[in-house]
Amino acid sequence: ATSIFISLLAFSNVKYALQHALSAADDGADNAGFLCILGYSMFIVWFAALLFIIGFSAGLVCPLIPDEQIGLEAWVIDDQALIAHKELIDPNRIVYKRWGRAIATDEDGHPIFCRHRNLAMEHVEGRMRSLTVFFSHTTAFASIYAGVCLMRLPFFAQNVGLSLIAFLMHLVVVFVVFRAGE
Repeated sequence: ATSIFISLLAFSNVKYALQHALSAADDGADNAGFLCILGYSMFIVWFAALLFIIGFSAGLVCPLIPDEQIGLEAWVIDDQALIAHKELIDPNRIVYKRWGRAIATDEDGHPIFCRHRNLAMEHVEGRMRSLTVFFSHTTAFASIYAGVCLMRLPFFAQNVGLSLIAFLMHLVVVFVVFRAGE
């Protein structure tokens, strides 16, 4: 819920800043065409930013993790109560293994719970979750704003049937943008 709210605030602030910079108020039908162009432009820019963030988070653009580390799995400490959580364990210290979990011993012979994990991939997935959620919500708000601006054009605002046609046109535009993004 917090991510959606932050995305909405970010989108609204960018929208109002652009409208103020371009001197376009969101109050009249005389500038509805300009607001529609602005709405679809923002949607395409937010969508392009989303694609870049997905590529960056997945390591396709500016990879931060070497390719040889992506597939490596190692035994790590799997006890969140310890400061050494997710630190690597020497496989020779493992005394019992089963189904990706293990028990190892420390220097004093105390048991340590371990797990077979891919830390590099977990790092990539964590980045993807945090960044893409924000940008996907912001792109969705930009798409909603663009669709509403299209429906507010004087031609489409005449009756419900024309508003439905505007809605269907917006769906086609969103479909084309997403297909072009693939």
